[in-house]
Amino acid sequence: MPPNRDNLSALVEFIGNRPIIGWKLEPRISALNALLSKQLGFSLPNAQIDVAKLHQRRLRRLHPEIDAPSSFAQALTCWKVPALGMQSVLGEATASALLYMRLQRTMAEAA
Repeated sequence: MPPNRDNLSALVEFIGNRPIIGWKLEPRISALNALLSKQLGFSLPNAQIDVAKLHQRRLRRLHPEIDAPSSFAQALTCWKVPALGMQSVLGEATASALLYMRLQRTMAEAA
């Protein structure tokens, strides 16, 4: 189903005011904001949490001498997060959320 005003309105309503969490968000949010601006006249104001950046930061703190793996699959393996249905958008979103939760927990334990 192509993006139209009704679909995008439903998506915005579903997202609400919650933060958007994902792996390397910038290109995806930019594309979504372009559609929203064109169809609805505004972009998402939501906070964005890029799990790739959290992963890089956490690994730099733990192992400053090592370059952190940059792929999503490597990050999931590194933090022992199951790669659930990575062939689907829902699977990737679920894995991103689980990775975010794991990173938050490890940061809290280190504090």
